[in-house]
Formats: sequence, C-alpha cells, structure tokens
Amino acid sequence: MDNQTHLEKIIENLGNRFENDELAYLALTSKVENVLRDKIAFDFHKLYRNQKLVCREWTNQKETKLRADLAILNLNAEPELIIEFKAHSSIVGIGEWSKSLSDDYYKNKSRHNNVDIIFVLFANYIDQMPGNKLYMNSIKYYENLQKSQSRNYTIENQNEDWKKALKKKEIKCDIYNYIIFAGKFENSNVIINTFIHKNIKI
Repeated sequence: MDNQTHLEKIIENLGNRFENDELAYLALTSKVENVLRDKIAFDFHKLYRNQKLVCREWTNQKETKLRADLAILNLNAEPELIIEFKAHSSIVGIGEWSKSLSDDYYKNKSRHNNVDIIFVLFANYIDQMPGNKLYMNSIKYYENLQKSQSRNYTIENQNEDWKKALKKKEIKCDIYNYIIFAGKFENSNVIINTFIHKNIKI
C-alpha cells in the first residue's frame, strides 16, 4: 500500500481516534486543522516507525523559509509525499480555499517537482445551531454558521460550491470525499466534510 492509500485509510478512521464528542467540541470552538494533522502524522509514524520519517511543519534544510504541514521522507531525508491541510470552519464560503490549494501547490511543486503533493480540506457542517445562545461565546464563526442554517445550506451545497471554485480556478485533480462524524456539541450533530486532492494540475 502506498503513502496516498495509507492517507485515505487513516482519514477514514479519524473519527474513531477521539473520545465521544471530543472532535465536535474541537471543530466548533477553534480551527481543527492542526488537531487532525497531528493525529494523521502520528498514525503515519506508527505505521512506518524506522522505515520512513514523518515530519510535521517540515522545512527543507536547503530552503528554510519553505514549510510544509506534513512530509514523509525516505531514509535519505528526501521527500516522498507532501501534504498540506486547511480547515474551513464556517460552512458557507468554502470556495475561498481554492486560492490556498493553488498557492500550496506552486510553493511545493517549484522546489519538489517529482514529489507527490496532496491538499486536504476539512470543512465543518452542523445539522442545527445549539439551542442556547450562550454558546455563541465559544463557537468560532457563530454568525456564519447561523447564515448556513437560515439558507438551509446542505453538505451537497457545500460539495457543489467547492467543485465550482476549483473549476473557476482551472484546478484539475482527483477528489476523494470522506465524511467524519465528529459527535455532538450541545444539541448539534457535527460533521467534518473532508476532501483529499491528488494528482493536482493547474
């Protein structure tokens, strides 16, 4: 099994790597990007142990200004796979991240032309707002979540908006979509709609 297939398997099981409702809390109260990246990194580390290096916030020693969210290196310290992560917390407006995909792709491809680059986008979704408005003090992007609810914005809408944004930017890639069930926050069911982008061409 190659690095990319392992990534898909790890993401498929991410929801089981947290206590009940822990991920729902983390997703709604702050950006969940680093939390999920770190779980993925450790799962890779357990998988490869002494066979490969799994590096968070990896910087190429020759170009220390460049940093990748996660890189898997061979034992010659050469990158085999670079993964960039982003988290969209507010449900609506997901298309804004197409620029980040493009920027991350060019940043890495210009220095590592023969290395596989994957872009992972985590997008929050809730089925209803918490009943108690007190939670507006702890939920990040509370007003944007309210907007999505008032518009009856569905996961299907979110998926369609993301595909349109990629098309507008003329980004071609293979997209794999996974749903992570994060649990409950108060009375809200929280889902993390996850997109894995491979074989990116811009």
